[in-house]
Amino acid sequence: MEAAPSDDAPPITQNLTNNQGYLNAAPQGVDARYAWTLPTYGRGNGVRIIDIEGGWNFNHEDLRVNVGGLLGGNNNTSDLRWHNHGTAVFGEMTGDRNSFGVTGICPSANVRAYSIFGVGSANAIRRAADNLRAGDLMLIELHRGGPNYPGGNTQMGFIAIEWWPDDLAALQYATNKGIIVIEAAGNGSQNLDAAIYNTRPNGFPSSWRNPFRRTAGHDSGCVIVGAGAPPP
Repeated sequence: MEAAPSDDAPPITQNLTNNQGYLNAAPQGVDARYAWTLPTYGRGNGVRIIDIEGGWNFNHEDLRVNVGGLLGGNNNTSDLRWHNHGTAVFGEMTGDRNSFGVTGICPSANVRAYSIFGVGSANAIRRAADNLRAGDLMLIELHRGGPNYPGGNTQMGFIAIEWWPDDLAALQYATNKGIIVIEAAGNGSQNLDAAIYNTRPNGFPSSWRNPFRRTAGHDSGCVIVGAGAPPP
C-alpha cells in the first residue's frame, strides 16, 4: 500500500525570472540579458564580489553554485530584516541559473559576505578589501542616520556611511587598491549637496571635510547609488 502524500513536502518554487524587470534593457533595467551574450565576463566569470551588511541565508535553494559564504563578522540570523535583505541582495547578484526562482545579474561571479556585526563597518570594509584584487567589486549595503535624522522608527535622514571619518578612510583604503566600491546613498530622501553636511559634528577630527563635496583627500572614490521614481 502506497503512503499518502505528506503535507510537509516542500512546495515547488516557481520560475520568477519574468518578474525581474531589472534584467531588461533601459529604462526598465540594467540590460543584463544583453550582457549575458558577451564572451568571458558577460555573466561575471572570474569576478569576485564581497557584500558588506549583516545577515544572509547561505542555505537558500537558489544560492548553491557561486556563493562563497561568510568571510568574517557574525551572521545575524535572528533579525529577519538583516537576514532577508542580505539574502535578497545575493539573489539579485548571483541567483543560480536554473529552472526555478530568480537568476542573478552576474550568476557566474563569486559572491561572498562580510558582516559588520562583531567587527564594525570600517573593519569589515578593510578586511574585505584584503580579500579582493583590483577590478573586483565591493557592495556597501549600509546607511546611517545623519544630521537630519529625527530619531525613532524611520529611515528619514539616513545617508551614505562615508560621511563618518572611520568609514571614509576604510572606503579609501579599498578604492586605492583598485577595487570598485558600490556604496548605497541611503534611504533618507536627502540632498547630499545640502549645506548641513558641511558642518563638522562634535567628535569628528578637525581635519574632517564633507566627503560629499569630493575635495582632494576627502573623496571616497566610491560609486554612490541612490534610488528614485518619477512623479506619480
